[in-house]
Amino acid sequence: MAEPLIELKGVSKSFGNNVVLDQVDLTIYRGEALAIIGPSGTGKSTILRIMAGLLEPDAGEVYIQGQRREGLVEDVKESLGIGMVFQNAALFDSLTVDENVGFLLYQHSRLPRKRIQELVEQKLDMVGLPGIGDRFPAELSGGMRKRVSFARAIMENPDNPADSPEVILYDEPTAGLDPIASTVIEDLIRALQNLKGDAAPM
Repeated sequence: MAEPLIELKGVSKSFGNNVVLDQVDLTIYRGEALAIIGPSGTGKSTILRIMAGLLEPDAGEVYIQGQRREGLVEDVKESLGIGMVFQNAALFDSLTVDENVGFLLYQHSRLPRKRIQELVEQKLDMVGLPGIGDRFPAELSGGMRKRVSFARAIMENPDNPADSPEVILYDEPTAGLDPIASTVIEDLIRALQNLKGDAAPM
C-alpha cells in the first residue's frame, strides 16, 4: 500500500462551544483528486487549514508524507509541500501581481530578481494571464485574482525542488464567480491536476 501524502487521525476542532470537527479521519494519496462537500459552517475550510498547517487541531494527529507534524507551518523547518488557493484569493493588496506570485521566492530564496520575474511570468502564462505582473489586485476582476492565487500556489523554487508543492488545496475556488469564470477555474483545476499529479480541491 502506498504511503499517504496527507493523513488525519481523530482530528477534532472547536471554536468556543461550536464543535466543527469531531474525530475526523482522512487519507489522501498521491494522484488523487478529492472533493470535500457540505453546507456552510460544517468545517470544510477548517480541515483544509489544518492540513495546510495554518490551524492546529484541538486533538488528533496530522501526518505529512508519513511524518507527524507538530505545531503550525511556521514551526516546521522543512517545506510541507502544500500549496493553497484561498476562498477570497488572499492576495496582498499593496503588492503587484509579480510580487504576489513570487512572494516566497522574493522572501526566502537567493534567486536574482530577474530570474524570479521569469518564473512568475511562466506561471501567469500557465493560468492564462501573461503580461499582468505590474498590475495590482484592485485592477483585476474576481476571476483574475483567483487565477493569480493559483499561480502563486504552484510556484516552485528551482534551486530547491523540495519547496515545490506536491498537493494543492482549493477552498471554494469558484465561490462568487459567474458561470463563465467558474468554468475557466474548473478547467484550470483539472489542468493543474494533470500537471502536478496531486490535488485536494474543495
